[in-house]
Amino acid sequence: MILADFNPHRRLAGRVEAQAVLDETVRQSRSTLRIFDDRGEFYGLERSAFAGAMNEFLTRDRQAQAIIIVHDSSHIERNCARINEIARQYSPQICIFVTDESLRHYARGMVIGDHGVLMSRPQFGQAATFVDYDEKAVANALALFTEINQSSQLMFSGTVSGL
Repeated sequence: MILADFNPHRRLAGRVEAQAVLDETVRQSRSTLRIFDDRGEFYGLERSAFAGAMNEFLTRDRQAQAIIIVHDSSHIERNCARINEIARQYSPQICIFVTDESLRHYARGMVIGDHGVLMSRPQFGQAATFVDYDEKAVANALALFTEINQSSQLMFSGTVSGL
């Protein structure tokens, strides 16, 4: 699957397709990857396919950077051993943040890779996911992600463990 094959504003069928697009987004990204999810469950951050793609992304270029932000870190702490190990191994290339209490009401997850693709869900509890290549939509998502990141606390990088 090539991400460029997607039409702008395409709606994905469900969680499995969203996870496949996430994996492909990670594989095709070259310099930056930003993920925001409530716990990391929807996008399946515990899956070996995601961990393998993330490992490839970080190995390909030592300047590449991945930021993962979640509202609740318990899923990552309990179920995402591969990502926790990758975060320790590739620090400071990858950092995992937890949002401040004041942001917990925000319920729109997103994945942004190399400023070129955006996946978002209107609600964390719904399986609706969209892929959007519109430059304005991606720029808006980047601005929102940056704002969320500035109000988040570092869960851990390779030298600090939240476990």
